[in-house]
Amino acid sequence: VLDMGEVIDIDSSGLGQLIRFWQHLRSNNSRMALVNCTPKIDLVMRTTNVSKMIPVFSSIEDAWSSPKKSNI
Repeated sequence: VLDMGEVIDIDSSGLGQLIRFWQHLRSNNSRMALVNCTPKIDLVMRTTNVSKMIPVFSSIEDAWSSPKKSNI
């Protein structure tokens, strides 16, 4: 679970790094989720469809209590 609360901006390079990290974790039977995204970061995640690969939650508690946690 990555806390994105202090991330104010992300570009294609940053998105690429997140995706590569997600792919690495996935290939090792691990999961990943983002939490505490600012509205701007949340919009980027949704607009680029990254949120379809990497689940985005409002808090760590929401991530762990979500029925989607099997995808995290």
